Amino acid sequence: MKKDFLKKAKSTVESRRFSMTTITVLVIALAMFVNALLYALDEKVGLSVIRPSSSEITLSGATDTYFDDVKDLRHVTLTFCMPEDELSSHTTGAYVLRTAKQLAERYPGFITLRFVNIITKRDADGNAVDLTRYQTDETGEEVSITKTTVIFESTRHFRVLTDTYSTAGFADFFTLNSSGKLVAYNGEEVLAAMIRFVLADEHKTAYFTNYHGETADLALRTVLATAGYYIKDIDLRENEIPDDAGLVLISAPQSDFEQGAAGSGVRSEIDRLSDYVENGGNLYVALHSYLKRDLPVFGAFLEKYGLRVATTDLTGGQTVQNIVKDADRAITTDGFTFSARLSGEAGDDFLSRVGRYSENGVLVAHTGRILPADNVTPLLVTSSAAVTEAGGAGADGAGSYTVAAVAAVDGAGGTGHIFLSPSIYLSASDALTSTKYANRDFLFSLFESYFGAGKMPYGTTLVNLSADLLENLTMQTAKIYTAIIAVIPAALCVFAVIYLYRRKNR
Repeated sequence: MKKDFLKKAKSTVESRRFSMTTITVLVIALAMFVNALLYALDEKVGLSVIRPSSSEITLSGATDTYFDDVKDLRHVTLTFCMPEDELSSHTTGAYVLRTAKQLAERYPGFITLRFVNIITKRDADGNAVDLTRYQTDETGEEVSITKTTVIFESTRHFRVLTDTYSTAGFADFFTLNSSGKLVAYNGEEVLAAMIRFVLADEHKTAYFTNYHGETADLALRTVLATAGYYIKDIDLRENEIPDDAGLVLISAPQSDFEQGAAGSGVRSEIDRLSDYVENGGNLYVALHSYLKRDLPVFGAFLEKYGLRVATTDLTGGQTVQNIVKDADRAITTDGFTFSARLSGEAGDDFLSRVGRYSENGVLVAHTGRILPADNVTPLLVTSSAAVTEAGGAGADGAGSYTVAAVAAVDGAGGTGHIFLSPSIYLSASDALTSTKYANRDFLFSLFESYFGAGKMPYGTTLVNLSADLLENLTMQTAKIYTAIIAVIPAALCVFAVIYLYRRKNR
């Protein structure tokens, strides 16, 4: 039956006299379909070949300062759960291996590499290795051990990095964008930070709030891990903020927080946040610039501690943020994306830590304006020529606006801090991977200066990736997919040329 169907279909096609125009349209349509299919695959599973050159994967020298107080006193073992020869041919793992080897060669006696076959549970010397002891981290969370896992271990602590964000493997050593694609390799930074992590006396956890429509670029999680935090989520509707919280992050909430009625005796989200900061806790807050609804409860919470975002009441009762435009420091022609200046009020220590790109400033986009109280320190400011808009109309033209600030909160349990950015772009992947602007070092300095994080790896090598077509694959699979993607369009072209030539010469 199948043969009869194919024979009938062939006969039908051969009996038709397709015009040159029809054939051309069909070939173009087929090519467009293939392109759309490949694009969909790329968006869905992140197919791209990452190709930093070997010369780019080099140590910066910044680790000499970063390790100067520990390298002669301690020892750290890095365990790769893959044989070395297999790792060296892995698309992403090869770069991590290269950097790890450079560190081990630069600091002999301080850093040792070990390669374990996850199937046989034996190292390169044939010694048995118990990997089950790493399947529960020091916070009690279960951790999966896979072929792309890297384990950092000292006599004090261990830390397991297993890629849970992409199918690439080793994504912890890369910066990812909001779609989960690898956009930059920062292996030196992460390796160095994890080595210091396992040598530290204690560790804090950074908690992301949820259930308010919060969103955060995956790149921010990479920076938090580098800053020495464990990373978890928290539901403040049900849970108190744990004692191990070194930082709570509220990133672009879309709906308001709960506030209990006075005298109700019910613990609300705002009650928990207030108690936390008034007892020495730290908050990182990023707001969505074009939020369609007002957040009166959360806005009142911020204003209570001296952080108010300028808003305008539009006709119809909608309240919107005033959005800043800075033509003098504009990156885009509309002025909504610009480089903010580091405020002199931030202090010499803060400014000196930012260092590298401080003169170029920090990239911000579509940000609101903060009206700071006396207890608030401006960290980023605009030029004097900046203006604000609300609902597409001019709102203010005073300039020199504060677009990022930190409030000091003195309470019975110590001094807490609330950092506010009225835009989520500050920690976006393309801002954090810029080799011209200071976003990454700005966040490092923020964590170190105000949130009590340890020593940060300033100045390490960061390599932006040139993504061509396939990503997130082993090298062997990548070669196959590269061949497929190269062959399909070529085959279509050859088929079309031959067919058209034969039709013309009949």
